[in-house]
Amino acid sequence: MSRSESLVVISDMHVGSIYSVMPPSYVRADGNRVEANPSQAEIYGHWAELCKEWRRPDILLCNGDIIDGVQPANQGVETWTTSLDEQLDAATVLLKMLEPREAYFTTGTSYHVASAGRRHEETLAGNFGARLDNDVFIDFNGHVIHAAHHISYSKVFHYRTTPLARAMLISKLNEEKSYKCEWLARSHVHYFVQIRFSSHGALTTPCWEGRTPYMVKGSPEDMPDIGAVRLLDEGDGMLSLELKEWKPPRPRLIRVGSGSRKRKGARGVRGGARVG
Repeated sequence: MSRSESLVVISDMHVGSIYSVMPPSYVRADGNRVEANPSQAEIYGHWAELCKEWRRPDILLCNGDIIDGVQPANQGVETWTTSLDEQLDAATVLLKMLEPREAYFTTGTSYHVASAGRRHEETLAGNFGARLDNDVFIDFNGHVIHAAHHISYSKVFHYRTTPLARAMLISKLNEEKSYKCEWLARSHVHYFVQIRFSSHGALTTPCWEGRTPYMVKGSPEDMPDIGAVRLLDEGDGMLSLELKEWKPPRPRLIRVGSGSRKRKGARGVRGGARVG
């Protein structure tokens, strides 16, 4: 093999959310232009850097929740558009920045990507001449990778490898019925974890969404991982793993007290009334 071949795994972009990556601006079907908010612009900067450095992968694997959906539980107040066509279009624009040679898609969470008897990621896959599967087994130059979106989330940091280890064991027990998998790729949890035993490994992928009200409600001290992973075949008999990761947008910090006013020249607030 004359060059390294790459397989890039992207997941949990949640395009359409006001907390997630979006193009710097987007003209909606009604002619109105939507501009990215500061957090979205920050995440987009990381996305543009990824697309520049990992441009033209041999395989792009989109592992679910690429769009955010209409958000029925909160009446769409956390989306910049509830139009699924616009979310799919914006996601296509972003993914095409990578210029993949081939693309494969797995289905995400029904809450985000399905409605009215339609799996909307099928449209997205069709934009790349691909199809949507519940999971995929990919033979990457003789290395079999099994990708599926869902895996159990753990609030307990030091137990986050446990669902992956369980999945690896079950995969090993069933390899005579399916395939001997060198890597398992899972997503959904918005954090990166990897484990490796000899020549076999498993990972969960980072996301492209900052802290959401849902995340704050469930685990307010937690922060998501922003980024992507890729597997490289350099012809030495094993796949190597690369992680591209950035810090998520920071939560708002409220500075109070006389020391803060001296540092920032800020005005204080007393009893709800502004004082100079």
